[in-house]
Parts: sequence; structure tokens; C-alpha cells
Amino acid sequence: MKLVLLGHGRFTSADLEVYQTPPQWRKATRNMIMATASIERALGKVPGFIDRANEDTGLVLGSSSGELDTSSEFLITLDRMKVARPLLFQNSLHNATTGFASIHFRLTGPTFSISSGLQMPRETLLMAQALLEDGVCRACLVTLVEGHRLLSGFIKESVDEGAATVLLAEAEFAASLGYESTPEFIMADWIADYPENPATAPLVAISGSQFYRQIVERE
Repeated sequence: MKLVLLGHGRFTSADLEVYQTPPQWRKATRNMIMATASIERALGKVPGFIDRANEDTGLVLGSSSGELDTSSEFLITLDRMKVARPLLFQNSLHNATTGFASIHFRLTGPTFSISSGLQMPRETLLMAQALLEDGVCRACLVTLVEGHRLLSGFIKESVDEGAATVLLAEAEFAASLGYESTPEFIMADWIADYPENPATAPLVAISGSQFYRQIVERE
């Protein structure tokens, strides 16, 4: 099956410092904001796409670190105050960011959360490819997000945060919506694992991923 790249977008921790967060996002984590903003930028390449193809669009979100910062906040609060704060617990789950983005974009297609260490970019893309090839969906958002400011401070290492998203689709489906002149998505160019860095493990720098670099090259 031929896949095409309809859109791409990224969002960095530097962007987060100046981003005007919507009021309804006041309880969102860093991962939620960065991931959702990167998806917005990817969809911005094809205005109106999600309104036309909502039911046919899936989401696969991968994060090597997951919501580690929120998990740390939950455990620190539990230890110091002996109170298990429900919101922190809910936001500490691996699929919390996936759910947040799905709700924001009103996605009704299949959604998956993946966390598989250094192989996470590969596993995320392969999941999206399988969904498309099996006909579970006809377009798929693929997002990588890494947010770990709190833990980076604990280990006294600078580890790049951010999110990156691509919007993939079957070539035939894209053409049926009027997107005939779109580049083919070559999986081999995007699928490399995260590079290993023992000094920051288990945290990974999103800028080190081939997935992220491919988006930078297209901007």
C-alpha cells in the first residue's frame, strides 16, 4: 500500500514558553499541550481535513518517557501530604495525553498509546502502518512527545523536550479528498530508533530522533 504525507508539525519546549494556552487547557500537562499543539500544526497543512475525515482518522501517540513528571508530582504529593490527588493520578497515565488530544480534535477513529523505550519511534510508525494496511482507518496521525523538565532537573542534564506529528493517509483516500500532489511517505526514512545516551537514560531527547529531524528538514 502506498502511503502519503499530508502534513507535519512540531512543537518545542521553547514554543511552550510563549504559547497562548487555551483556558480549557488549564489542567493539561506539558505533554498534553506539546502533543496537541504539534497535531494542530500538522493539520494546519490541510485545512478542513479533520472535519471531512474524522471517522476515518486514527491517532497513534508514542512517548518513551510518558507522563513521568506528573507521576513524580503525584508521588511527591502523596509522600508529603498523604493525599492521592485524583487529577495528578489521572494525568500520570500513559494514555492521558492520547485521550486529551482525541477529545480536543473529536476523533472517533482508533487511538493507541505506545511506550517501548528506544524503539518507540519504530513501534509507533509500524502500528500506524498496520492500521492503515488493515483498513482500520484510512488516515492516521502519528505523534511523538517527550516532556521531562522536572526529571531533567533531578539528574542535572539538559534533555530536549517537544512533540512532533505527521499525518499519513492511503494515497487513494488522499486523492479522493483532492490531495493528489502529496509526497509519498517512505517508512525507512523515518523509522530509526532513538539513539542511546546512558548519561540521560531513561530520558531521551526528542531532537535526536530521525522522526523529528525529518520534520525539521521539511519546514
